[in-house]
Amino acid sequence: MLRTSRLQRKFQSPPRLNSPKSFTFSPSESRFAGARTSDNKSMKTAAMVAAGVGLAVGAVALFSGEPVAPAEDPGAYTLENPDVVVMDDSLDRIDLSRETDTQCSGTGEDEVCVEVSRDYHRVGLHIGHGVVQDLNGNLFVAPQLAAPDAPGKAAVNPNSVDLEAPLFSEGHLKQTSPGHYEVSGSLFGFRHEIDINGNEARVTQRGLLGSYESMRIENDNGVVTVVEDGWSRQEIVQSQGDHLLIQGQWGGKYGEIRHNPEAGEYSLTRPSLFSNWEYEVSYSPEQYTRSSNTGASTVSATSNGDGSTTTQLGWLQGGYDSNDTSTGWTTKAHGLLSGTYTYTVDGGR
Repeated sequence: MLRTSRLQRKFQSPPRLNSPKSFTFSPSESRFAGARTSDNKSMKTAAMVAAGVGLAVGAVALFSGEPVAPAEDPGAYTLENPDVVVMDDSLDRIDLSRETDTQCSGTGEDEVCVEVSRDYHRVGLHIGHGVVQDLNGNLFVAPQLAAPDAPGKAAVNPNSVDLEAPLFSEGHLKQTSPGHYEVSGSLFGFRHEIDINGNEARVTQRGLLGSYESMRIENDNGVVTVVEDGWSRQEIVQSQGDHLLIQGQWGGKYGEIRHNPEAGEYSLTRPSLFSNWEYEVSYSPEQYTRSSNTGASTVSATSNGDGSTTTQLGWLQGGYDSNDTSTGWTTKAHGLLSGTYTYTVDGGR
């Protein structure tokens, strides 16, 4: 038995190969690719206790002051209008605001509920400087998008992307008219439509009672606001001159980004209950490496010089092999039973 409910965002993991756990690296699975959640009032005490620490951390970040005003001079952190991105599973992601779902098993007094991180969607909107809001509502940074020469596979503003995988699963993204994208297929979840109009991006999703707006991103003079579920959820991204600041709607800090392209350095600082979590990235055309003070394993991606890239996620966490093709790329997770995912890309960058 499985039930899902959307709770307040928590600070949880970057991805991992199988199940999402704290500060690990995972692919986006099709089973949650378009998941929407409904209220669940029967969460058991065990699940509440398990989520307690995450809620405390989230409270510190989400309810701690007024939103900070943007810097008059954005410096190197000017934000551009949103881009549509299709991201390979091997692309590094570090959470800013991760959606969660409640999974329950058993019935009656034997029912047990636990909180799990929602899977990443392969399609998202890049706000700039590596900040992405995906179609599953997850807000994260993908540093390789801010470091286009670093090893990693993604398609930005493509005309179309077709994804084929084992067991006849597939995903499709197509720009059917200027700025209008249609997203479909089992690997991309439920049907979405994305409309880019200058400084604004809107995502609509089909439901039982018709289409509804699930997300809106607006760039107002360099201040980007991400709105979900009407006006009930918002994130604000803006320059502070010497860094990029990501906040919740009540002013809580989600993170600070600093990027030095000349040195090939990118960093993210996130608040935690007792101290800051620091993520440090170094990159070049041959190597991408991410380390942190969180106890997470180092993530690395290495270009092999022949159009192929190897991503290592750390001890016992596996990795990926990606290879360029004449029409896009292929990706295969490490492991004997792993299948090959084939991306066919037209246009974009």
